[in-house]
Amino acid sequence: MSKGQAEIVFEFDRNSDVPLHRQLYNYLRARIHDGTLSSGIDLPPSREIAARLSCSRNTILHAFDLLIAEGYVIAKRGSSTKVAHDLPIVPSKSKSNKKSKVKEKAGDLRVSDFARNLNRETIHDGGYLSIFNPGRPDFRHFPFDVWSKLFSRVWRAPSNEILDGKDPAGSIYLRSVLADFLRITRSIECTPEQIIITSGTANSLDILSRILINKGDKAWIEEPGFFRIRSCLERVEADIVPVKVDQTGMMVDEAIQAAPDARLAIVTPSHHFPFGGVMSAERRIKLIEWARENGSWIVEDDYNSEFRYAGPSLSALQSIDDSESVIYLGTFSKVIFPNLRLGYIIGPRALVSLIVRSRLFLDSYSSYQLQPVLAQFIEEGHMAKHIWRMRKIYKARQAAFLNSAKRNLSQYLDIKSNNAGFHVVGFFDKSLETPNLDIKVEKIAAEAGLGVQSLSSCYISGTSKQGLIIGYAGISEEESDDYTKKLARLIQSVI
Repeated sequence: MSKGQAEIVFEFDRNSDVPLHRQLYNYLRARIHDGTLSSGIDLPPSREIAARLSCSRNTILHAFDLLIAEGYVIAKRGSSTKVAHDLPIVPSKSKSNKKSKVKEKAGDLRVSDFARNLNRETIHDGGYLSIFNPGRPDFRHFPFDVWSKLFSRVWRAPSNEILDGKDPAGSIYLRSVLADFLRITRSIECTPEQIIITSGTANSLDILSRILINKGDKAWIEEPGFFRIRSCLERVEADIVPVKVDQTGMMVDEAIQAAPDARLAIVTPSHHFPFGGVMSAERRIKLIEWARENGSWIVEDDYNSEFRYAGPSLSALQSIDDSESVIYLGTFSKVIFPNLRLGYIIGPRALVSLIVRSRLFLDSYSSYQLQPVLAQFIEEGHMAKHIWRMRKIYKARQAAFLNSAKRNLSQYLDIKSNNAGFHVVGFFDKSLETPNLDIKVEKIAAEAGLGVQSLSSCYISGTSKQGLIIGYAGISEEESDDYTKKLARLIQSVI
């Protein structure tokens, strides 16, 4: 090593997955950052380094090329390779005595109020694949053999729409098939142009809240209700008006009395979450009349309406709306599988172009990869067949769960049956209630992989009921007894 030349104290880790030239590059860059290789100093010739490290000269030249490209070193023809001049020293945490500007806590970060509030928002999923998660379907009975054949058929000779489709409303093929399917199953009359494909219900709610609500506008939501609805409205700073729910749905008279000038009402008329009630015809008509008279909007979240176990399938609220005030939301997450990430909005004609433009500006469009596969799955009757089969399975599972719960949980919870969906609600015996009891059980159940949801978390007003929302769709009839016993032990440990 000549005078004024840098000393390279380095050995390759030949067992590492990192290429040799990248290892040397990382070493040299780190030594330049910390000042060990000072500005202007000569690096040894590449042949000399290669001989000392027992590697090819090309390995050294590749490392040098990276450093040259990023401005760390300078190489001139006929001259040595030097560390660039005037590079600032970047001290490591261990060598710096100065106060670091790197923030270690989320509260120290310079982020928006929305980002700061994310840590305060409770996500009640309990781990999606946990045993009693209220929204968990059973994937084991999905006809993946049929799905894979359709996928292969579509992608053997993909159309231009699939490869380069950029319509923010989604595949016109899927929208056309879906319009026919909904006319038969939900009595919904709409054109394919009124359907906008989204990434699911949460995405649909986010789009609609942005185009329908200004800061301070009043919005009715069901009390109790689904927490993501509340979250979407909070993001646009709506004035949220919680409205009580009984066995026949949202108490519309109370809502009108509390906030007659509300801009929006979000309801689950066919299957309320979490209680499972169905909105009466009287209240449906009154709700639509209110929206018509006030120029307001109704968002119909058709939560789990496909899986109804008693009586005929119900018609959608949208099907009786003659004023085009109702915006209908649907999803395929519970029928197909959640990671399909496809849902849809059926918009009134006056709103369609705004919804489509909002979709375009927010995240362009949903992936086209699976839309034509889903369209064929529906068009060839596989969707209807799968829903019919799963209705029978889930109905039997609810019965098995209720029998097990009666044996193992009745001393703690009064559990009511549900005519649709994947979950039931159990109310804690009043003699057991203590502050935040259901929240404590939710936490300990999540740690044990059971994933129940606290009922009190579905309320935003001061008065709430305590209980557990328990999903049964993901467990077989034979498993019910073991899991209800496990839940009973967890409750006992908390009380």
